[in-house]
Amino acid sequence: MTSQNIFTAPYYNETYLVASMHMMIMAIVLATPLTVLPCKDTIEEIMLGQTRIMNGSENLICTIAIVSCCFLFAIAVPNIGDVMLVSGATCNPIVGFVLPIAY
Repeated sequence: MTSQNIFTAPYYNETYLVASMHMMIMAIVLATPLTVLPCKDTIEEIMLGQTRIMNGSENLICTIAIVSCCFLFAIAVPNIGDVMLVSGATCNPIVGFVLPIAY
């Protein structure tokens, strides 16, 4: 492979590249429930409290909303560096200053 960018690489005859792309897709598809379930549990605790749980239609709407929101962010942000910049700029002060004061 002569190209440095994987998105511009000619992958039609590269078996390892096609296999790795399929493995990445499978990893994302199989890891999605592991990230959506804690989000739904948190939303359920915040919105509904400990008195009741979501029914089937509320669960479906919540799942579609979470996945759609993540999908829209993935389309809107062109570079992963921007995401890391914002998350680092917000998480570091919270971990360094806000949480020790709260505890």
